[in-house]
Amino acid sequence: MKKTKTWIIICINLQLFLHCFGKPCGNPITDAVNDIPKLVGNIPNDYNMSVRYVPEKDGLPKHCWLYMMVVEMTHNLDKLSSKFENTSQNVLIIKNLSWIFQGIRQCIQLNDEMDFDSASSLYRVEVIKARDFFSYVTSTIEVFKEINDTEYSRLCILPQEYEFEYTTEDDFLILDSNHDLPYVPSTRKNSSRFDSSARSGFSTGTSIQYSTVLIALACLVIGFLLGVLCLWKFKHRQTQTQDNLSAVAVEPRAENESRHILQLAKIISV
Repeated sequence: MKKTKTWIIICINLQLFLHCFGKPCGNPITDAVNDIPKLVGNIPNDYNMSVRYVPEKDGLPKHCWLYMMVVEMTHNLDKLSSKFENTSQNVLIIKNLSWIFQGIRQCIQLNDEMDFDSASSLYRVEVIKARDFFSYVTSTIEVFKEINDTEYSRLCILPQEYEFEYTTEDDFLILDSNHDLPYVPSTRKNSSRFDSSARSGFSTGTSIQYSTVLIALACLVIGFLLGVLCLWKFKHRQTQTQDNLSAVAVEPRAENESRHILQLAKIISV
């Protein structure tokens, strides 16, 4: 019984340690990725999307590319979702994909304070088919899966040799087509949130580092206190057990002595 309790305490401390110092997320990739072909099939073949993306290039670190693409793919999924009726199955699939990207943002610690305006020359805006857009969605998810289990620098150093033609946000909105889809006005703000906060400056910011350090220190203190408490309980129980054994050993000795005295008293009285 005592061994079982000891193992339970060890497992609790181990889980606490892994939760604090392990990965900040689990696996955000769900079975929703398997619904992408179904979603592509539900969208008319002649439907064109204006998509802002970053081409993969040699010299551009994958995690930097991932930071930018997660923001862009999330924004484009939100726009596409607004083209369907709220009760549509397509909206459900798109929302599930958006949840995946929200999970990726948490895993790579991408927050709304990052600003990618300085990297605007890396972006392209093209009018493409839905299937081509979802190939970018799939590629972004695959890159995340590739680097998620590896150690990579949180600092993005951008190559200077890339100079792409950059399309302004006004042109980006004009290029978007909405024919052949039941249009439902979106209640979301159009692009102000995206422009002001979602694009990324490539330094992930000291706020994230400080928060990570504070969480680690808090977990370390909690783990230490739990360890001290468990050690104290263990020693206290051990001392109590020894006292009980001593008491059990003393009682028979006292009984034997009292019996011996009674026997002597009987002999003397006789």
